[in-house]
Amino acid sequence: MIVEHDGLAARDSARFNSVENTQRFEEWFHQKSVFYSNKIKLRVSKDGQYRGLYATEDIATDEPLFTLNRSLVLSVENSDLPEEIHTEDLEHLDAWMSLILVLMHEWSKAQESAWNLYIDVLPIGSPSFQPLMFWPEDALRELQASPVLGRLGRKEAEEAFRSILLPILKKSKGILHPKPFPDTEQYVQETLLPLYHAAGSVIMAYAFDIERDSSKREQDEEGFVSDDEDALLPKGLIPMADMLNADADLNNARLFYEDNTLTMRAIKAVKAGEEIFNDYGPLPRSELLRRYGYTTPRYEKYDVAELPTDLITSLAQKSFGITANAITERLSFFDDHYCLADGYEVTRYRRDPKADIDLDVPESPFDSDLMNFVGVLLLPQEIFETCRDKRKMPKGDLFDRTPVLLLLEAACGEQRSAYPTTLDEDLGQVGSQMHLRDEIVRRLQEAKASGSETQWQHDQADFLRTERHLQGINVRIGEKTVLRDAESFAREMVSQISEQKTTKRAAEASTLLPDSKRSRH
Repeated sequence: MIVEHDGLAARDSARFNSVENTQRFEEWFHQKSVFYSNKIKLRVSKDGQYRGLYATEDIATDEPLFTLNRSLVLSVENSDLPEEIHTEDLEHLDAWMSLILVLMHEWSKAQESAWNLYIDVLPIGSPSFQPLMFWPEDALRELQASPVLGRLGRKEAEEAFRSILLPILKKSKGILHPKPFPDTEQYVQETLLPLYHAAGSVIMAYAFDIERDSSKREQDEEGFVSDDEDALLPKGLIPMADMLNADADLNNARLFYEDNTLTMRAIKAVKAGEEIFNDYGPLPRSELLRRYGYTTPRYEKYDVAELPTDLITSLAQKSFGITANAITERLSFFDDHYCLADGYEVTRYRRDPKADIDLDVPESPFDSDLMNFVGVLLLPQEIFETCRDKRKMPKGDLFDRTPVLLLLEAACGEQRSAYPTTLDEDLGQVGSQMHLRDEIVRRLQEAKASGSETQWQHDQADFLRTERHLQGINVRIGEKTVLRDAESFAREMVSQISEQKTTKRAAEASTLLPDSKRSRH
């Protein structure tokens, strides 16, 4: 909750999804945009939980949906923030921090902001916008052993605010706060920090990397843009483009960057009544939840689990007899040739390598980095010393795949056991939780129809608790499923390798028999 202070602009953030705010924003965008198709409409769901862009008439492939000038993007370049703070302060901020400061600044200006009606539909401070950073401790426990808990970043974000943004705010006279600056910890804790966290979360969920106007991009003598130029794209909030929901399978629109404008186009035909979807890319459901505050079964195929490096090295010592000194030396060697990570991803995989469906799903749950890492840990000492002295990574044929796979099988089983509940127990909870959620949605619709604000707020709180519980279950189901399947994959591969060796030995033995004895067989 953002506590208003000494005239800092008030906004009804709880109603960012309201029909009224949505209509006002759509009218504003229609007036400000270069083009807005009469075949689309922004709509709020009946329960008020989300909004989406829908086709009101059939739309053809490549048909433009809307076009806006670059000047309508909420960004550092378009905001008046550079006029309010010292140039050197702004130049020292990265793309994330500068856009957070811009959004905090424009939010506080309320009706004086050129993006006021747009900001009214962003969930800044809304209790229903629930990326993981805002989950209470009891809700976070639903994620159990999920590695996503290590990526919340709230503590690091607060440290960055206090060391980078707060000094700028204290010496700036025209942004966020009345003059003079209320230099109290209460003001920081109750007003600035909540606004900062809310703005940062909205930017994580809504912001785009803005491809530069080609006329302004620096090129080399041969006319090519450097990789560094592409890597340092500025960020911005693009009105209407960020109103589209995302779906990995139903994606039917894409944003195209032109020199002076941005255009959202249909990339496939859309029937009247269908929703228009963007796509976030191959994100696991844990990342959807962390960044955007929701999960969907359509991103299930991108789910991942993680094997901690400490778990892998512990098993190498306990089950394969690799000494602690050898582990330390091999970690250093691997880090010199790769980037040693705290953990390694395990993914879903394509069970039938010949199948032509889901070609974006790998054929193995273990990528080459993980296989190489375990391979280096388990190398015979003599071979390791040769590679170390030559300062070269061993070639693949030097790795014995059987112990590598056996260790990975054991690691997947150990990591699965780190979750307090089993996969079957989680699967058994899903149906009852979905039924409870549907019942609460029905109550929300009734409260909204009757105009009972008190009942609506009570049911909304129940909905958020139930939704968090269900989201946590779905994330851990995805991770446990990945670990279970990867464990089976490793076991099956070990069996196949054993069978292949047996067959090869039999064939080799057969070639050593005299012709007369071979013929009898």
